[in-house]
Amino acid sequence: MPRALAISHITPDGLGTLDEWLPAAGLDLDVVRAEAGERIPTALPPRYHALIVMGGGQNVDEQHDWLPRELELVERCVSQGVPTLGICLGAQVMALACGGSVGKGAAGPELGAGRVYLRRSAAADPLFAGMPMIVDTVQWHWYGIDHLPPGAVWLAGSPAYPYQAFRLGDRAWGVQFHPETPPHQVDRWTDEDANAIRAQHLVVGEVRKAGIAAARAGEVTWRPFFERFAALVAQTAQR
Repeated sequence: MPRALAISHITPDGLGTLDEWLPAAGLDLDVVRAEAGERIPTALPPRYHALIVMGGGQNVDEQHDWLPRELELVERCVSQGVPTLGICLGAQVMALACGGSVGKGAAGPELGAGRVYLRRSAAADPLFAGMPMIVDTVQWHWYGIDHLPPGAVWLAGSPAYPYQAFRLGDRAWGVQFHPETPPHQVDRWTDEDANAIRAQHLVVGEVRKAGIAAARAGEVTWRPFFERFAALVAQTAQR
């Protein structure tokens, strides 16, 4: 069965729903825990057929021992046509590694649930095709992509953060939002960031409720998205 290397940046989060969804779709997973000091390779080992880079509370303008190696790994995978998926921080790493730019959002954070608007380009995309043009999903970030890498296909946006999803080449995707987040994870994030939520003049209970509702909808909305990624990896692995 095809196998992907996944990079985790926060131990309690792990891979979220992907721990279940991807193996069920035929894609086995091994995890490197960057936050625990596990060494990230700078090139994908031959036994792997895909790379997945998860989210995290870290930012790409901070000093982390693992970050230079992760940037190098992502750039190599994208340039070599390896199926690659970056989620939130992972999408920012992908954008930066491939020539884009990332910064703290001037509009403030997106927290809880957020509405994402797919662009016309998404209709022909291998992962986004067939999805509704407007979808609600979990959002939890302070930073965002300021400029897409050269040659990127812009797939989705929101009013505050225009670059919510993009594709590089035929096999690499970055998504700023959290399609993989289960309800209990939203619940914990809300507790951890309650003061930050209040600082944005938001009501903690409302952020929690909206985020959990978006996470629960992920089974219907986003599981097929990841199943399509697993199918693409399987097709690539057979070549």
